[in-house]
Amino acid sequence: MEFLAAIDRLEGEVAVLAPIGEAASEPGSGARFLWPKRLLPQGAGEGVILRVTAAVDEGLTLAARDRTRNLLDALGPFSDDRKPEAGGGGPA
Repeated sequence: MEFLAAIDRLEGEVAVLAPIGEAASEPGSGARFLWPKRLLPQGAGEGVILRVTAAVDEGLTLAARDRTRNLLDALGPFSDDRKPEAGGGGPA
C-alpha cells in the first residue's frame, strides 16, 4: 500500500501528517497521524509531500503473536471472571 501525505505542521518532536489525494478522498477524511521528526527524510519540513509505503511483515507479526501467546501461557489459565470475551477488541 502506498499513499501521499503532506507534512501539515511540526510540533515539538513530532510531525503531523495529513493524507492527501486518494487516501484523503474517503468519507470522514481529515485524518491526521503523528510521525517522529527524527524519522523524516532529510530536508523534509512543513508543506513537503511524502510518499508513504506500508506493508505487513508476516514473519514479524507471527513472531509477535507467538511471544504474546507464550507470555499468556506463562500467566496460567484465566478464571471465568478474568477471561477475555471473544473478539474483545485487543490485538490479535
